Amino acid sequence: MTEFKIARMPIGQAWTWFKNAFRLLKAQPLTICVTTAWLLLTLMLLAQAPIVGPMLAALIFPALSFGMADVNQKIRLQMPASPLDVFSGFHPNHRLQLLTIGAFLSVLLFASFTLMRQFDLAALTTFSQNLINQAENLDTSTLTSQLETALKDPAFARAASIVNLFTLLNMFIIGLLAFAPLFVAWQHTQPVQAIGLSLLAIGRNLLPLSLLLLMVFIGFFILSNLLVLLIALLPFLGVWIILPVIFLSTGFLFTLVFTSYHNIITTSLNNAKTA
Repeated sequence: MTEFKIARMPIGQAWTWFKNAFRLLKAQPLTICVTTAWLLLTLMLLAQAPIVGPMLAALIFPALSFGMADVNQKIRLQMPASPLDVFSGFHPNHRLQLLTIGAFLSVLLFASFTLMRQFDLAALTTFSQNLINQAENLDTSTLTSQLETALKDPAFARAASIVNLFTLLNMFIIGLLAFAPLFVAWQHTQPVQAIGLSLLAIGRNLLPLSLLLLMVFIGFFILSNLLVLLIALLPFLGVWIILPVIFLSTGFLFTLVFTSYHNIITTSLNNAKTA
């Protein structure tokens, strides 16, 4: 591994990362859409396994995350990119290291889920089970009405708040490790060192990354409202619109991880050469 100091980027760099990610998405939207579909399908299938499903999904997530970065790198370099490149993280050169990061992530998420189960979530569990039982006859208006009624129950509202809080916590944990798979595969670091570098890169660039996150929230808020309006006007197109939007939106998040990492590391390496 080349020794370098993680660069601290100016806050305005967030806009550059956002624009570069959009350019990559625009260059090959179908490739990114299908690649993300493969990733989400794989995680969903693993998550269905009894008891250990979510932990298995967490175990392979860093490998799939690197696969998404690999696809973005090939698009950036104008090299042939295939959706199946999402599985390039399982190459023997870095498979063990990426799975080690996945094991660390699994332990953290398991601890989070275990802690969440210490709270009373019975009201939310009952509501979810009722929705499953009514799935065939459930429409949007009925769902909205039932949700509004359920939220008037203090026990349900409290359980929903707890689940939302732990969901944000889990997303925060995943976010802190976002750069670790890329450090392992591209900078040839050991898993523990990669995790430390991911934390350091995020810590030193907290301002531009926070602004980038705000831009993502604003963008997704606008997109979701436009989507709701479009589906209300053309309900028969609902499923054909929602799935591609979900895949492209998720793929865009991975592309943002790649563009921010690439810029931070390229700047860091250039600084090390000129030091």
